[in-house]
Amino acid sequence: MSSRGVIDLKKDIVSARIDGMLCRAEKRGMEAGMEAGIDKGKLETARNMLERGFALEDICDVTGLCEEDILKG
Repeated sequence: MSSRGVIDLKKDIVSARIDGMLCRAEKRGMEAGMEAGIDKGKLETARNMLERGFALEDICDVTGLCEEDILKG
């Protein structure tokens, strides 16, 4: 293989590694965003339940949130 061919091969390898890293980072970002959206939805549900007179203990059981998060939310 010529030195040019080796250089091109190395560039392809580096490019593939970068693409893999970007793909993993994008996946982690999407997962984090989805989790944040779920948490936001839980807080909204908890607030609605609290406004409708549900017991705080029951809201915690249903949403999985702690009292502190619900009350500060």
